[in-house]
Amino acid sequence: MLAKKIWQVLSILAVVVIMITGTGSIKTMGTADADQELLGMLNDYRTQMGLNVLEGDEGLLELAIVRAGEVMESFSHTRPGPEGGTGCSLVLAEHPDAMVAGENLARRKTFKSDHAQAVFEGFISSPTHLANMVAPDYTRVGIYTLKGKDAVVTVMLFEG
Repeated sequence: MLAKKIWQVLSILAVVVIMITGTGSIKTMGTADADQELLGMLNDYRTQMGLNVLEGDEGLLELAIVRAGEVMESFSHTRPGPEGGTGCSLVLAEHPDAMVAGENLARRKTFKSDHAQAVFEGFISSPTHLANMVAPDYTRVGIYTLKGKDAVVTVMLFEG
């Protein structure tokens, strides 16, 4: 348990170091706007499918920030560190009341004004990403986009 907490603190510090050293960049209003736009698209899509809308969740947002830093370093659903696991296992460990969890990851070379639309279209064209987006058991989501020197990553963490 202590090793897990230490790893989480180190992951958050790594994100801060990336942001400060210039290997990453601090989230700007552009990425926050894109995340909100992506949430709107997701909920519009879910509504069209007759599903509940997902509530943006601060706790999931914090975990998405951690995952964005990890994914910026190594684009993988497997988490770095001694415990490994996935974004889903992170959500379930940090939110013990959660029954189900999912993770969608996107990576692009640059951040453009169509970022939310491009990520959304990429997700709905992938069966596994789409399955997360329309899973009826999910009730909350955290979305975070991190702009780095050589890439832009977007993380969606789902919970129900």
